[in-house]
Amino acid sequence: MSRTLKFCIGLSLSLTMGIIEVRAEEAIHGIMMVVKGDVKVTSAATKSTEPGKVGKKVFPGDTILTGPDSRAKIVMSDKNVLNISPDTKIVIEKYTNNGQEKSVELKVEFGKIRASVEQKYDGEKSKFNVKTPSAVAGVRGTDFLTSYDRVSKKSEIITFTGTVAVGKPGPGGAILNPVFVQPGQMTSATEGKAPEAPKTLPKEDVKKANQESNSDLAKNQNSGGDRKPASSSSMVDASDLGSGPKGPTGIDSALPASAPQILPTLPKVPVVTNPFLDGAVRGAGSKATIIINKQ
Repeated sequence: MSRTLKFCIGLSLSLTMGIIEVRAEEAIHGIMMVVKGDVKVTSAATKSTEPGKVGKKVFPGDTILTGPDSRAKIVMSDKNVLNISPDTKIVIEKYTNNGQEKSVELKVEFGKIRASVEQKYDGEKSKFNVKTPSAVAGVRGTDFLTSYDRVSKKSEIITFTGTVAVGKPGPGGAILNPVFVQPGQMTSATEGKAPEAPKTLPKEDVKKANQESNSDLAKNQNSGGDRKPASSSSMVDASDLGSGPKGPTGIDSALPASAPQILPTLPKVPVVTNPFLDGAVRGAGSKATIIINKQ
């Protein structure tokens, strides 16, 4: 075999493998569905940082940073949803779902992230873990909020649905000495200490946490920085409809009222009758033929 032929075959195989690698990378990713305010994404592949925007893809290894009054909602290709609160930095350390292996590891360096997990994980062969510097939370399929405060070095986990196992991180993604947080409950953990026993939160606190951690429900305090899908009705809030209070008809009462219109009185037009035409129209069968000859 000639050197030229070998070179062509080698080049073809390299290009093919490159395409396969790109397609494998594209298989698992997330799409930014909501972006409000200052959101930045640092790519694990290129090390570059770009502003987040609706429709932008994020991949395993990427870092997402939100500023004050800013947030993002990411829908992963396997339908798991990540809601990232203001003043938060997370790293998608691992995200695998190829049919043979399901394994997710998210790291919260500071701030809050809410994970709505649609996939099912058994906690052994398949894992979905959210880590902080002081704790790790693992789920099998649930909706929960994880936060970490850099000042107090304290983690808090609130469960909305399902059950969350919270403990200290162990080897291979294991959760050591976990406590189990049921819906409506919360636990907290500080560095070097085991998580506290779960406690039930007042319904008002659960409702508040639910609203604040859901990008579709949270009120936007920085409407000038919003970037919303035009077709998403769930992203329309009061700031899109005007700032004034609404009247009984739903119209913004801050808008000036229209002045009443006064129409001039028009003279009545006299009705002209013609006995011949009236009689013809009232004829038998209500049909008439009128011939007008030019004089």
